Amino acid sequence: MNRTPVSSQVLGELYVRPVLAADDKPLGWAVCVMIENVPSSTVDKQALGDCPQAEFLILRHCADKEAAFSAKQALLNFLRAEKQMVAKLAHPKEFWEWNASRQMDSAEIVWTVLEGEALSAFRADQSSLHCKREAWHPEQ
Repeated sequence: MNRTPVSSQVLGELYVRPVLAADDKPLGWAVCVMIENVPSSTVDKQALGDCPQAEFLILRHCADKEAAFSAKQALLNFLRAEKQMVAKLAHPKEFWEWNASRQMDSAEIVWTVLEGEALSAFRADQSSLHCKREAWHPEQ
């Protein structure tokens, strides 16, 4: 299995997933984080109903699977070394967005919402991510 729970201080799990272009040709591998959308109030619970949701963010673009697993391990090592700093953050997303913004060309950070079958397929490693070829920039 290629998901790794992260410490309770930073909610989320790290995943390594294959990435395909629009024509379904492989582009590489991505390291991403998924954070569960846990309802914080009765109103939120009613709005979500029985449909669990999660958000994921691509943190790293990698040329191959080995590089993706190395990048994932580097993130975990950084988390362990900086756990006091991470614990002071008000929102776990801050940490992930800070890490993603160092690698992405765009200043915009986009979280993708998954629910239902899409969420189940992502968790079970039964789906690939898709990316426009011109937006894919693996680390060298």
